[in-house]
Amino acid sequence: MKISIYGQTLEEMINRKIREVKADVGVAIIINSKDTLAINNEHNYPMLSTYKVHQAMKVVDFLREKTVPLTKEIEIPTSQLKSNTYSPLQQKYPSGVTLPVSEILRYSLQLSDNNACDILFSLVGGPMVVNRYLESIGVHDCNVAYTEDEMRQDINRAYDNWTTPLEGAIVMEKLFCGIEIGDDQYSSFIKEILYNSKTGEKRIPCLLPKDILKIAHKTGTGPKKEDGSILGVNDIGFIELPNGKHYSIAIFIKDSYEDMQRNELLIAEISEIVFNSLK
Repeated sequence: MKISIYGQTLEEMINRKIREVKADVGVAIIINSKDTLAINNEHNYPMLSTYKVHQAMKVVDFLREKTVPLTKEIEIPTSQLKSNTYSPLQQKYPSGVTLPVSEILRYSLQLSDNNACDILFSLVGGPMVVNRYLESIGVHDCNVAYTEDEMRQDINRAYDNWTTPLEGAIVMEKLFCGIEIGDDQYSSFIKEILYNSKTGEKRIPCLLPKDILKIAHKTGTGPKKEDGSILGVNDIGFIELPNGKHYSIAIFIKDSYEDMQRNELLIAEISEIVFNSLK
Protein backbone atom coordinates (compact mmCIF):
# COMPACT_ATOMS: atom_id res chain seq x y z
CA MET A 1 0.00 0.00 0.00
CA LYS A 2 1.46 3.35 -1.05
CA ILE A 3 -0.53 6.11 0.65
CA SER A 4 1.51 9.31 0.61
CA ILE A 5 1.31 12.58 2.51
CA TYR A 6 3.83 15.40 2.41
CA GLY A 7 5.93 13.32 0.01
CA GLN A 8 6.29 10.38 2.36
CA THR A 9 4.47 7.07 2.37
CA LEU A 10 2.43 6.11 5.39
CA GLU A 11 4.90 3.34 6.13
CA GLU A 12 7.82 5.80 6.03
CA MET A 13 6.06 8.21 8.37
CA ILE A 14 5.30 5.52 10.94
CA ASN A 15 8.81 4.06 10.74
CA ARG A 16 10.27 7.51 11.24
CA LYS A 17 8.08 8.00 14.32
CA ILE A 18 9.13 4.74 15.98
CA ARG A 19 12.79 4.71 14.94
CA GLU A 20 14.22 6.24 18.10
CA VAL A 21 11.81 4.63 20.56
CA LYS A 22 13.38 2.31 23.13
CA ALA A 23 10.81 -0.41 22.57
CA ASP A 24 9.59 -2.98 20.07
CA VAL A 25 6.68 -1.34 18.22
CA GLY A 26 4.34 -3.13 15.82
CA VAL A 27 1.63 -1.46 13.75
CA ALA A 28 -0.99 -2.77 11.33
CA ILE A 29 -3.77 -1.06 9.38
CA ILE A 30 -6.53 -2.47 7.18
CA ILE A 31 -8.22 0.19 5.04
CA ASN A 32 -11.72 -0.33 3.67
CA SER A 33 -11.37 -4.07 4.27
CA LYS A 34 -8.87 -4.21 1.42
CA ASP A 35 -5.52 -2.42 1.67
CA THR A 36 -3.17 -3.50 4.42
CA LEU A 37 0.02 -2.19 5.96
CA ALA A 38 1.98 -4.05 8.62
CA ILE A 39 5.17 -2.89 10.33
CA ASN A 40 7.28 -5.29 12.41
CA ASN A 41 4.66 -7.96 11.81
CA GLU A 42 7.28 -10.69 12.07
CA HIS A 43 7.29 -10.10 15.84
CA ASN A 44 4.80 -11.47 18.37
CA TYR A 45 3.37 -9.06 20.95
CA PRO A 46 1.63 -9.81 24.25
CA MET A 47 -2.04 -8.96 23.75
CA LEU A 48 -2.72 -8.13 27.40
CA SER A 49 -6.29 -6.86 27.79
CA THR A 50 -6.83 -6.40 24.06
CA TYR A 51 -7.61 -10.13 24.10
CA LYS A 52 -10.85 -9.30 25.90
CA VAL A 53 -12.19 -8.49 22.42
CA HIS A 54 -11.22 -11.95 21.17
CA GLN A 55 -12.87 -13.48 24.21
CA ALA A 56 -16.04 -11.41 23.82
CA MET A 57 -16.41 -12.66 20.26
CA LYS A 58 -16.40 -16.23 21.59
CA VAL A 59 -18.82 -15.32 24.37
CA VAL A 60 -21.44 -14.01 21.95
CA ASP A 61 -20.85 -17.03 19.70
CA PHE A 62 -21.51 -19.25 22.73
CA LEU A 63 -24.69 -17.35 23.62
CA ARG A 64 -25.91 -17.41 20.03
CA GLU A 65 -25.25 -21.12 19.62
CA LYS A 66 -27.12 -22.00 22.82
CA THR A 67 -29.85 -19.35 22.23
CA VAL A 68 -29.02 -17.76 25.57
CA PRO A 69 -30.09 -14.10 25.82
CA LEU A 70 -27.73 -11.35 26.87
CA THR A 71 -30.07 -10.82 29.82
CA LYS A 72 -29.18 -14.29 31.20
CA GLU A 73 -28.15 -13.79 34.83
CA ILE A 74 -24.92 -15.27 36.18
CA GLU A 75 -24.28 -15.74 39.88
CA ILE A 76 -20.85 -14.41 40.84
CA PRO A 77 -19.60 -15.70 44.21
CA THR A 78 -16.94 -13.92 46.23
CA SER A 79 -14.43 -16.60 45.20
CA GLN A 80 -14.53 -15.18 41.63
CA LEU A 81 -14.02 -11.61 42.82
CA LYS A 82 -10.33 -11.43 43.59
CA SER A 83 -9.17 -8.26 45.31
CA ASN A 84 -5.54 -8.40 44.14
CA THR A 85 -6.31 -7.44 40.55
CA TYR A 86 -7.82 -4.52 38.66
CA SER A 87 -11.57 -4.94 39.16
CA PRO A 88 -14.21 -2.21 39.50
CA LEU A 89 -16.65 -5.14 39.71
CA GLN A 90 -15.05 -6.44 42.91
CA GLN A 91 -14.87 -2.95 44.36
CA LYS A 92 -18.61 -2.46 43.81
CA TYR A 93 -19.74 -5.96 44.82
CA PRO A 94 -17.12 -7.35 47.25
CA SER A 95 -19.64 -9.82 48.71
CA GLY A 96 -20.71 -11.26 45.36
CA VAL A 97 -23.57 -10.42 43.01
CA THR A 98 -25.83 -11.79 40.28
CA LEU A 99 -25.54 -9.93 36.97
CA PRO A 100 -26.71 -10.42 33.38
CA VAL A 101 -24.06 -11.54 30.89
CA SER A 102 -24.43 -8.17 29.17
CA GLU A 103 -23.26 -6.35 32.29
CA ILE A 104 -20.29 -8.68 32.78
CA LEU A 105 -19.29 -8.02 29.16
CA ARG A 106 -19.50 -4.28 29.82
CA TYR A 107 -17.20 -4.60 32.82
CA SER A 108 -14.71 -6.66 30.81
CA LEU A 109 -14.67 -4.65 27.58
CA GLN A 110 -15.55 -1.13 28.67
CA LEU A 111 -13.73 -1.01 32.01
CA SER A 112 -11.15 -3.76 31.31
CA ASP A 113 -12.15 -5.58 34.50
CA ASN A 114 -9.94 -8.62 35.06
CA ASN A 115 -12.39 -10.51 37.26
CA ALA A 116 -15.16 -10.02 34.70
CA CYS A 117 -12.84 -11.39 32.02
CA ASP A 118 -12.11 -14.54 34.03
CA ILE A 119 -15.81 -15.04 34.82
CA LEU A 120 -16.45 -15.04 31.06
CA PHE A 121 -13.63 -17.55 30.56
CA SER A 122 -15.41 -19.81 33.06
CA LEU A 123 -18.68 -19.38 31.16
CA VAL A 124 -17.33 -20.52 27.78
CA GLY A 125 -14.82 -23.14 28.95
CA GLY A 126 -11.46 -21.37 29.23
CA PRO A 127 -8.71 -19.89 27.03
CA MET A 128 -8.28 -22.94 24.79
CA VAL A 129 -11.95 -22.78 23.81
CA VAL A 130 -11.45 -19.16 22.80
CA ASN A 131 -8.37 -20.18 20.83
CA ARG A 132 -10.27 -22.87 18.92
CA TYR A 133 -13.02 -20.41 18.10
CA LEU A 134 -10.54 -17.89 16.72
CA GLU A 135 -9.02 -20.54 14.48
CA SER A 136 -12.51 -21.47 13.25
CA ILE A 137 -13.08 -17.92 11.97
CA GLY A 138 -9.67 -17.65 10.33
CA VAL A 139 -7.66 -15.93 13.07
CA HIS A 140 -4.42 -17.90 13.26
CA ASP A 141 -1.44 -15.68 14.14
CA CYS A 142 -2.37 -15.26 17.77
CA ASN A 143 -2.62 -17.42 20.88
CA VAL A 144 -4.87 -17.29 23.94
CA ALA A 145 -3.33 -19.46 26.65
CA TYR A 146 -3.90 -17.89 30.06
CA THR A 147 -6.56 -16.13 32.10
CA GLU A 148 -6.02 -12.77 33.77
CA ASP A 149 -5.48 -14.45 37.13
CA GLU A 150 -2.89 -16.83 35.67
CA MET A 151 -1.02 -13.88 34.15
CA ARG A 152 -1.17 -12.06 37.48
CA GLN A 153 0.55 -15.02 39.13
CA ASP A 154 3.37 -14.96 36.56
CA ILE A 155 3.72 -11.89 34.31
CA ASN A 156 5.85 -13.83 31.83
CA ARG A 157 2.73 -15.78 30.88
CA ALA A 158 1.54 -12.63 29.14
CA TYR A 159 4.04 -13.39 26.36
CA ASP A 160 2.15 -16.63 25.68
CA ASN A 161 -1.03 -14.62 25.04
CA TRP A 162 0.40 -13.17 21.83
CA THR A 163 -0.60 -11.77 18.47
CA THR A 164 1.01 -10.24 15.42
CA PRO A 165 -0.03 -6.64 14.73
CA LEU A 166 -1.86 -7.62 11.55
CA GLU A 167 -3.85 -10.31 13.32
CA GLY A 168 -4.85 -7.74 15.93
CA ALA A 169 -6.25 -5.54 13.19
CA ILE A 170 -7.88 -8.55 11.52
CA VAL A 171 -9.81 -9.34 14.71
CA MET A 172 -11.32 -5.85 14.72
CA GLU A 173 -11.99 -6.13 11.00
CA LYS A 174 -13.83 -9.43 11.46
CA LEU A 175 -15.87 -8.03 14.32
CA PHE A 176 -16.93 -4.83 12.58
CA CYS A 177 -16.96 -5.85 8.91
CA GLY A 178 -16.77 -9.63 8.66
CA ILE A 179 -19.46 -12.18 8.15
CA GLU A 180 -18.00 -15.02 10.22
CA ILE A 181 -19.39 -13.88 13.57
CA GLY A 182 -22.82 -12.78 12.35
CA ASP A 183 -24.52 -9.41 12.41
CA ASP A 184 -27.20 -9.62 15.07
CA GLN A 185 -28.07 -8.37 18.53
CA TYR A 186 -25.09 -10.22 20.03
CA SER A 187 -22.34 -8.82 17.82
CA SER A 188 -24.04 -5.41 17.71
CA PHE A 189 -23.94 -5.32 21.49
CA ILE A 190 -20.18 -5.82 21.80
CA LYS A 191 -19.55 -3.32 18.99
CA GLU A 192 -21.64 -0.76 20.87
CA ILE A 193 -19.59 -1.41 24.02
CA LEU A 194 -16.33 -0.80 22.15
CA TYR A 195 -17.66 2.41 20.60
CA ASN A 196 -18.17 3.60 24.17
CA SER A 197 -14.88 2.41 25.64
CA LYS A 198 -13.96 4.03 28.95
CA THR A 199 -10.25 3.24 28.90
CA GLY A 200 -7.31 4.46 26.85
CA GLU A 201 -8.48 7.97 26.02
CA LYS A 202 -4.81 8.98 25.67
CA ARG A 203 -4.17 6.36 22.99
CA ILE A 204 -5.88 5.81 19.61
CA PRO A 205 -8.64 8.42 20.11
CA CYS A 206 -6.51 11.07 21.81
CA LEU A 207 -5.52 13.31 18.87
CA LEU A 208 -8.46 12.52 16.58
CA PRO A 209 -11.52 14.78 16.07
CA LYS A 210 -14.02 12.77 18.10
CA ASP A 211 -16.97 14.97 17.11
CA ILE A 212 -16.88 13.72 13.50
CA LEU A 213 -15.63 10.16 13.95
CA LYS A 214 -16.92 6.84 15.22
CA ILE A 215 -14.10 5.26 17.19
CA ALA A 216 -14.17 1.81 18.76
CA HIS A 217 -11.10 0.51 20.55
CA LYS A 218 -9.72 -1.71 23.30
CA THR A 219 -6.51 -1.19 25.21
CA GLY A 220 -4.07 -3.50 26.92
CA THR A 221 -1.46 -2.54 29.50
CA GLY A 222 1.24 -4.61 31.15
CA PRO A 223 3.22 -4.09 34.35
CA LYS A 224 6.72 -2.78 34.80
CA LYS A 225 9.29 -5.59 34.85
CA GLU A 226 12.35 -6.00 37.04
CA ASP A 227 14.62 -4.51 34.38
CA GLY A 228 12.56 -1.32 34.38
CA SER A 229 10.81 -1.89 31.06
CA ILE A 230 7.04 -1.94 30.64
CA LEU A 231 5.85 -5.30 29.37
CA GLY A 232 3.32 -3.87 26.94
CA VAL A 233 1.18 -0.85 26.02
CA ASN A 234 -1.40 -1.60 23.32
CA ASP A 235 -4.52 -0.41 21.56
CA ILE A 236 -6.61 -1.96 18.78
CA GLY A 237 -9.40 -0.06 17.08
CA PHE A 238 -11.92 0.42 14.31
CA ILE A 239 -12.54 3.92 12.94
CA GLU A 240 -15.21 5.23 10.58
CA LEU A 241 -14.38 8.46 8.70
CA PRO A 242 -16.84 11.12 7.49
CA ASN A 243 -15.74 10.47 3.89
CA GLY A 244 -17.07 6.92 4.04
CA LYS A 245 -13.73 5.23 4.58
CA HIS A 246 -13.10 2.95 7.53
CA TYR A 247 -10.03 1.26 8.89
CA SER A 248 -8.94 -1.22 11.52
CA ILE A 249 -5.75 -0.42 13.38
CA ALA A 250 -3.54 -2.23 15.88
CA ILE A 251 -0.61 -0.66 17.73
CA PHE A 252 1.48 -2.80 20.07
CA ILE A 253 4.44 -1.62 22.15
CA LYS A 254 6.48 -4.37 23.80
CA ASP A 255 9.29 -4.24 26.38
CA SER A 256 9.36 -0.46 26.43
CA TYR A 257 11.99 1.51 28.32
CA GLU A 258 9.97 4.68 27.73
CA ASP A 259 7.61 5.90 30.45
CA MET A 260 3.86 5.37 30.23
CA GLN A 261 3.18 8.92 29.09
CA ARG A 262 5.59 8.55 26.16
CA ASN A 263 4.18 5.14 25.19
CA GLU A 264 0.62 6.44 25.14
CA LEU A 265 1.64 9.55 23.22
CA LEU A 266 3.37 7.38 20.62
CA ILE A 267 0.17 5.39 20.07
CA ALA A 268 -1.77 8.65 19.77
CA GLU A 269 0.73 10.09 17.29
CA ILE A 270 0.72 6.97 15.10
CA SER A 271 -3.07 7.02 15.15
CA GLU A 272 -3.04 10.66 14.10
CA ILE A 273 -0.62 9.96 11.24
CA VAL A 274 -2.93 7.24 9.90
CA PHE A 275 -5.99 9.45 10.21
CA ASN A 276 -4.34 12.40 8.45
CA SER A 277 -3.28 10.15 5.56
CA LEU A 278 -6.84 8.95 5.02
CA LYS A 279 -9.13 11.87 5.83
